[in-house]
Amino acid sequence: HIVIGALEGQRGRLTESARHCAIAQSLLDIAPNAWLQCSLLRNEGSIALAEYRLLDATSAIRSISEHAKAHSLVREIVENDANLGYVELLRGDYERSARTLSRVIESRNSSMRAKLSALETLARVHLAVGDLTECESCLDRVDAETRHSQLHSYIARWAVLTRARLLLKCGDAEKAGSCL
Repeated sequence: HIVIGALEGQRGRLTESARHCAIAQSLLDIAPNAWLQCSLLRNEGSIALAEYRLLDATSAIRSISEHAKAHSLVREIVENDANLGYVELLRGDYERSARTLSRVIESRNSSMRAKLSALETLARVHLAVGDLTECESCLDRVDAETRHSQLHSYIARWAVLTRARLLLKCGDAEKAGSCL
């Protein structure tokens, strides 16, 4: 149910995703598992982010951090920071977001998915503060890793949108439209 919830969330079916999360929580109440609990909380936090419920998202992110630290789940701690960095971006705390996302990118405990997600979000941070060169550099790195693989297509799709925003900010509406 955790995996189905994540897949439904990626498809934009947030109500269905939340339903699967509730089922998964009822199962975890019967048979606790720290790693699965963190995954469930990540799904719930992602749903809250998609619905712009920043307080709920922040609460889920804090719960993941506490749960992961209590059970020494190092990868979960680091990868959770990718979502934290995104929330910090949404709140306009750009410096903190950049630091948080850089930790994810540089950590040897982060998966490639988490690193690419953090890198794409960092591109948005650079775009928000007007550092267009660094924004483009981050997007080029994402593109280099995702160009020949469907493995990280969700991140690649967001990178295309961020690149279009970058091109619009650079005054190249025609190129922005063609990259979409």
